[in-house]
Amino acid sequence: MLVAVAGLILCCGVVLTFFTLAGLPLWLGSLALLLILLVAVTLSRIRAEAGPAWVFGPYRDVTRALVVSLGAGSFSEREIVGLSAFRWFSRDVRFLPMPFHMEAFKIAEAAGIRKRTAMAVMTLATAVGILLGFWAVLTLSYRTGLATGKTYAGPLGGAVGIWNQAGDWTRNRSLPDPVGLPWIAGGALFTLFLMGMRQLFTWWPFHPIGYVMAETGAGSSFWFHYLLAWIFKLLVLRYGGHSLYVRTLPFVIGLILGDILTQTVWSAFAVLFNIPVYQFIS
Repeated sequence: MLVAVAGLILCCGVVLTFFTLAGLPLWLGSLALLLILLVAVTLSRIRAEAGPAWVFGPYRDVTRALVVSLGAGSFSEREIVGLSAFRWFSRDVRFLPMPFHMEAFKIAEAAGIRKRTAMAVMTLATAVGILLGFWAVLTLSYRTGLATGKTYAGPLGGAVGIWNQAGDWTRNRSLPDPVGLPWIAGGALFTLFLMGMRQLFTWWPFHPIGYVMAETGAGSSFWFHYLLAWIFKLLVLRYGGHSLYVRTLPFVIGLILGDILTQTVWSAFAVLFNIPVYQFIS
């Protein structure tokens, strides 16, 4: 525990130092770091408890939410440049490692694997994955050409969007949003209300995770999948009880594994024979 806390403090200190050297005042860098940590912790809890296919965050990333909420006029041009330059780390939170680590810990706990063993394996896998990821992305980008039809368009689209947004903030010195801030506070209070009701009453049907995930990419992409799963589970429990629910678990697990296997085989087929196939999203 002490090692984890010391590591957190050390890493936060390094990030804040980097922010400060890049032109962000300490209070602004601390606020941005605090918000991204809150997003990461929230998505980690959602991933471990509910296991959504994707862990999307809100459509407004952390730095954009700061500027929209406080107004572009509240920041100097240097601060806007700094906030814009660091939008990449919260613009697409699907790639935050913490939710995947939390999910791995949950799987390790269920499988009876010691925490120290799981920690050592995940640390090694993370380090190797980062190094190989940098090598693969840079190598393939130079080999096939970045911003072409052969590479993922996300990085280029994100860079263009960040550049245009920074220019707009610099030209249009907006005031704090008097409408958006109450809605942000209202959303937080309603989430706490759902959490409280779920803790107090076993019959309460609405989960705070559903409310949080509704206005994200996962909610818009997979809402029908979740609806079908909920209806199926409701019917099984209503008319078959717990015994039928337990008997249907192998079928559901097989269905999930079959979907993943189909995607894996088709993707491998496309690579081996160099032909385009449907790009699966799951």
